[in-house]
Amino acid sequence: IQSRDKIWTEVRTLFDDTRVNYRSFDAMSKLLQEWKQTYRHEYSKAYVSDSVSKLFAPFVRLELMQWNALKHGIHIDEHSDDESSIVGKPQLFVEMNWYQLISKYGTDEHGEMNADDADDRIVPTLVEMLVIPELIHLINYDWNPYSKQETQRLLLQINCAWEHIDGDQHVQFESAKQRLLNALYQRCDEAIADFIELQAIPLWLKGKAIGGEFKQIASKPLDVLQANMHETDSNLPGGAMYEFVKIRVLQALQLMDCLSMIIFGNSLHEYAESVQYITKMMHSVYQSVMQGFVTFLARCPSRNAHKRLDVQCVILRDLCVVIQRLFAIKDRWKQNKEEEDEEGDDVLMQDDTQHAVEFPEAMCKHIKRSAMEICQYLDESVQSHSQQTATRYVDYLQR
Repeated sequence: IQSRDKIWTEVRTLFDDTRVNYRSFDAMSKLLQEWKQTYRHEYSKAYVSDSVSKLFAPFVRLELMQWNALKHGIHIDEHSDDESSIVGKPQLFVEMNWYQLISKYGTDEHGEMNADDADDRIVPTLVEMLVIPELIHLINYDWNPYSKQETQRLLLQINCAWEHIDGDQHVQFESAKQRLLNALYQRCDEAIADFIELQAIPLWLKGKAIGGEFKQIASKPLDVLQANMHETDSNLPGGAMYEFVKIRVLQALQLMDCLSMIIFGNSLHEYAESVQYITKMMHSVYQSVMQGFVTFLARCPSRNAHKRLDVQCVILRDLCVVIQRLFAIKDRWKQNKEEEDEEGDDVLMQDDTQHAVEFPEAMCKHIKRSAMEICQYLDESVQSHSQQTATRYVDYLQR
């Protein structure tokens, strides 16, 4: 942190050998605005508006170096006793000083600007030139796709940037939209692939205990793999294999929830494209990571947990948690669709059945079959176990 602050201190001296009139945004802005107000015709003839964004860019870049877009930043000022300044909260770029100053550039004494004033393109140009590349960098290197908080912040940043460069008057920024969208899709693809292929598992762990069976454990029912495990009841609650797979499934649900949020929530593409993309991802994750675990839970009461009431109750609860969280993700899809429909009341609405918000058919059938199977084989005494908690779970699955 101290090294970073030292670099920042040195960077702030970059303009020390520059003439006073060009050393800061305030000074340069004042000079150019005086030119515009005094010699408006000459200002227009010189195409100053086309150059202003490039003149301001170094000052914007300087401030963006300390932009806390997704995470809380830490800044140590040796010359200040104010502890409240140590931790900086994430902020939208429209809340930064450069934006507040530049958004007022070129306006009259009433803070207004003519609709055909070329200076009206300065802010969108800076957003396209500097903010969009910074967002792409954040997507590629800073964003944690398992964090709801960071995903929500990234979504706000993306939509805020897009509001500045969207519309018929900003068709020249179409390539920026595509670059941002491509980066988002690529990062989502990488997150899913890394999760399925277990790229994040430390090398030392891959050689330990269940390490050699990682991929098989992730995709097959646990009772199929019991013969390969030396630990008794490893595939039952509390066992190493069971807990490993359960954590993997919960992480998969967390990942899909965040990816659904960012894909459905952004303004970069059509809802139908979002449905197609996220449905494909859900199918891949469910088939590779969740399906084996759900299958095992469904048939466990008739096999590994036969006559073991305490184990059956835990397994029943875990299956319900998985299914509930899956449908919570689906509800997020539906919620975003309803919000989009409300915003588009003034245009011709598409047929809701054309892009229905549904899980892949094979996935739906498997969930339904698993719910029916566990209800069929649960011990009858489980129904009255644990103060009717199990009964509520059974009722949920039967519904």
